[in-house]
Amino acid sequence: MSNIEKVKILDAKNIDTEFYFLSLLEQAKNANLITDNEIEKIQSSCLLLLKDKLHALTNGESGSVRTEVAESIMKSNLYTVGVFLKSFTDPVDALNLLKTKTIPEIYKLSKIRIDRLIKNSKQLYFLVRKNLIKTKNFAYVSTIVAGIKGFFKCYNAEFHANEIPITCDYPTLIQVKNVVGIEFIERYLHYIYYENTFSNLFSAEQIHYLLCGYDEHYEDLIFNIYEQILVTAMGIAILKGNVKSLYLSKVDVENIYLLFSEKSEKEISVIVQSAFHFMITNLNINNKGLEKYILKSMPQLISDIFIAIDTDTIDRLFITSVKKPPSEQVVFSAGERMDDDKFTALVEEIMRCRFISDKLLLIRNEVFSLADLNDIILTAELSETEMTEILATLEPPEIAAFIKEYLSNEEIEAENLSEAEITFSKSLREYFVSLPKKTQIEIARLLEKIEVEF
Repeated sequence: MSNIEKVKILDAKNIDTEFYFLSLLEQAKNANLITDNEIEKIQSSCLLLLKDKLHALTNGESGSVRTEVAESIMKSNLYTVGVFLKSFTDPVDALNLLKTKTIPEIYKLSKIRIDRLIKNSKQLYFLVRKNLIKTKNFAYVSTIVAGIKGFFKCYNAEFHANEIPITCDYPTLIQVKNVVGIEFIERYLHYIYYENTFSNLFSAEQIHYLLCGYDEHYEDLIFNIYEQILVTAMGIAILKGNVKSLYLSKVDVENIYLLFSEKSEKEISVIVQSAFHFMITNLNINNKGLEKYILKSMPQLISDIFIAIDTDTIDRLFITSVKKPPSEQVVFSAGERMDDDKFTALVEEIMRCRFISDKLLLIRNEVFSLADLNDIILTAELSETEMTEILATLEPPEIAAFIKEYLSNEEIEAENLSEAEITFSKSLREYFVSLPKKTQIEIARLLEKIEVEF
């Protein structure tokens, strides 16, 4: 009976997830689940770990370390230990571990967990890079392309595990709260992945015209792109329209206002929840993770609608896209991507091949979209020569699509590109120059007309 009472007293909801270690001890102390002697023993063990870390940092001259440096490393140590402790469903089990293991012992277990988080985050970042929103918004590009890449270069899990050595200027709709370090980045990337996945259900052109309706200078603003797309899609779903169009007219917005006027927040919630299911079906969304993320976005939308009706600003919430100007542009689709497991297995098989002829055979037999070919070029550790051999198998429209993607985009600086992207850009430029003049002219004409959607 006493054990049951202790579990109730030590509630995980009351423990600060950012400062889990210290918060756990504080809650345990308040609940009389730990003695002063046990706390002193844990504190001594923390100091022992700090001594070892300072010794490693200074090659045995830890006495020369400034106080603020030692304090920073102590915070990193406490955070790292907390990462493992919070993996327990029951905080009482975490507390018992603190009582039975030394802090250095728990730290080693925590480091394994952090290393796994880093690896998982890198894999997730690769998936995020595969489904980037095609946009010129500077905050999005600088954060998702350059910023996150910089995090993995600068993150120091050994001495500054609790720090985030970059500024994530681009916001997610659902804020990442109460986590720091690698935990923050992993959650942030999960949110971005789902936001990208939803946004890419619509074309880059549709998104551009919608955001121009939001602000003609949207490229320079800091705002969440997914939110604007989601609000518009939900507005269409509320009216039972074609969500895929991503277009609301002024009349549509007026109809939304009439539908919600004089409704309570609870009544608005019922209508929005019904529209949510309509939108999921209309867009043929069968990704449960994405569906769950969109559902978590609904409370914010419901609140925004209620406020917009109350303040007569519904036209600022539901945006009307600018009219699409006459254009001769031809959208070149790179095709659908294969599922991640099949793609990973294919890349591994290509990397095992010694000869380019074998690699080309695999690509010819297994790759049926330019999107997959693009991803293989960037992940299969191909040489510049091998990339050129692949280019030689393509038709002019496909070469034009790659040139449009890699040689016409000045928004992303070279320093923000991966080594594979830099190598492929170089191969592509040299291959184009080597082509007969007639073929170069054909490709140049195609470049004037096509828009690429990778």
